[in-house]
Amino acid sequence: MTLFPETVGDMMNESILGRAQERGFIRIEAHQIRDYTVNKQKQVDDYPYGGGRGAVMQADPLYRCWSYIKESFGTPRSRTIYLSPCGDTFCQDKARQLLRDYDHLILVCGHYEGIDQRFIDACVDEELSMGDFVLTGGEIPAMAVADAVCRMVPGVLPDAECFEEESHWDGLLEYPQYTRPEVWEGRAVPEVLLNGDHAKVEQWRRKKQFERTKEKRPDMFEKLTVTEHELDRQMDRLRQQTPRVIPVTERAAKMGDDVVLDYAGFVDGKQFDGGTAKEQVLTLGSGMFIPGFESQLVGAHAGSDVLVTVTFPKDYRATELAGKPAEFRCHIVEVREKSAYELDDVFAKEVGGCQTLEEMKQKLRQSLQDYYDERAEMEVQDTLMRQAAATLDYTPSVQELKEGIDAQVELLKAQLGRKGLTLEAYLQFTGKTEQQIRDDAKPEAENSLRIQKSAERIALLEGLTATDEDYANELAAICRQNGLTMEQLKPHMNAQFEASVRDNIRMKKAIAFVRANADVTVVDAPASKD
Repeated sequence: MTLFPETVGDMMNESILGRAQERGFIRIEAHQIRDYTVNKQKQVDDYPYGGGRGAVMQADPLYRCWSYIKESFGTPRSRTIYLSPCGDTFCQDKARQLLRDYDHLILVCGHYEGIDQRFIDACVDEELSMGDFVLTGGEIPAMAVADAVCRMVPGVLPDAECFEEESHWDGLLEYPQYTRPEVWEGRAVPEVLLNGDHAKVEQWRRKKQFERTKEKRPDMFEKLTVTEHELDRQMDRLRQQTPRVIPVTERAAKMGDDVVLDYAGFVDGKQFDGGTAKEQVLTLGSGMFIPGFESQLVGAHAGSDVLVTVTFPKDYRATELAGKPAEFRCHIVEVREKSAYELDDVFAKEVGGCQTLEEMKQKLRQSLQDYYDERAEMEVQDTLMRQAAATLDYTPSVQELKEGIDAQVELLKAQLGRKGLTLEAYLQFTGKTEQQIRDDAKPEAENSLRIQKSAERIALLEGLTATDEDYANELAAICRQNGLTMEQLKPHMNAQFEASVRDNIRMKKAIAFVRANADVTVVDAPASKD
C-alpha cells in the first residue's frame, strides 16, 4: 500500500527478487492508495485535528485499499504491518518470524505526518521501524522488509547457506570476503583462504565473525547466546564433517570417494622435495591437488598402481616447479566410500559418544555457550587492559621494541609452520618484505609491551605475587594443555623457565584484579542511519 507504486515496482522487480517472481516463488504487488479515494482530486490527506504543520493520511482510502487486498489476496495467515518510527526495530529474527508464521504480508507505507490512528487501531497488526531516524515515506522500509523476508523463501536463493552465512543470522556479523586478484594494491588475500583446507577456512571465518562483531557491534557480542538455529547448524556441520567411511574392494574409485595413496613426484626424471607422501588421504573431486591429478585416480582399485601426469600451474607457489610437467607414481592403498549419518541416536553414539541425540545436543549446547562466554570474557579483559595500558606513562626502549617485534615475527613463523609454510614462502606469496612484516608487527608489539608493563605496575602496587602453590598449579596446567607428564617437563624447568611462568602468573592476577574492579557497562551501538 503506497502512493508511489512505480518506485516500488522498479526496485522489487529487478535482480534476485525479480527472477523469483518470474519463477513463481514469490509475488509482490504495489497498490496505489489514491485509486481508492472517492473524490475527483484523489486526495488522500487532510489537515490534522488540533492544528499543526503538515497533513495526515485519511483512514478511509487506506481502509478501502486494505479491504480490497484482504478480500483479493488475503489468507488466514495474513499480517498487516505499518512501517512507522514508533514500531519495534526490524531485525533478522523478525524477518525469520514473519516468514515462519505468515504467508501473506500487507505493508502500509505512510507519508506526511503519518496516518490516521483509527486505521492503525482497526486494521494494523504490527508496527515496524528501521531504526531511530525518520524518512519521507514508508516505501524504503517496506522494500527492506520485503527483501529481507522474500530472500529466505525456498527457491529464491540457490540454497539456505546463501543467507545463513550472512550477518545477524546467528547473532554474529559476517566474516570478511575476498575475490580475485590474489594481490591488489599490495594487499594479499589471507593465505588460509587459498590452501584448500576447508576445515581451517571454517575456523578462520568463525574467528573473524567473533572479532568483527566485538569490534563493530559490542552490543551484539555481549548478548551472544546459543540459538536453536546455531545448535542445529553445528549439529549438521558435525554430521557433514564426520561421514561414515567404509572401505570398498568390489568396485573402482569414483568421484566423492576417499583414496589412501602413497606417491612420489618427479620432474625431469628426478624426484623433487615435497612431492612424496605415505598413506595420504585424498577425496576425489575436492580440488586439493594439482588440476588433473584427482581425475586420473578415478577407476583405480585398491592395491593398484597409477601413473599420474600433470603440469604445475604457472603461478604455483614453488617457483622452481611452476609451469613444469610432472609425473606422480601412485600406489592405491585403499578406497573408501563415504556416506552421511542421519541425525539420530546412532550418530550420537558413534560420533558424539552419547546414548541419545538429545543428550548430544545438550552437551554441544553447553560447549557452544561456554565458548561464547569465554570469548566474550577474553574480549572484555583485553579491552580493559588496553584501556589501563593507555594511561601508563611508558615508552618502550629501542631494544625492548626490537625484542617485542622479534616475538611477533616468531609467533607468525610458528603459525605458518603449523600450516607447513616458511616465512620465506609467505613473503614470496604476499609480495611483502621481512621489513614490511616487522613494520606491520610494530603496533601490536608496542601495545603488548604497554599491557605487560601496566600489568607489572598493577602487580607491584597491589602486592600480587606468584606463590609456590600458584607455580605448582601452573605447571600442572602446562602439562595438561600439552599432554606432558611432570617428568617430561622437568628438563625444561630452568631458572629462565620458572621466571617466565611466574611472570605469567602475576600477569593473570593483574588482569583478574582489573576485571574485578572495573565498572563494565554494555552500551548499544548507534542505530544505523543508512
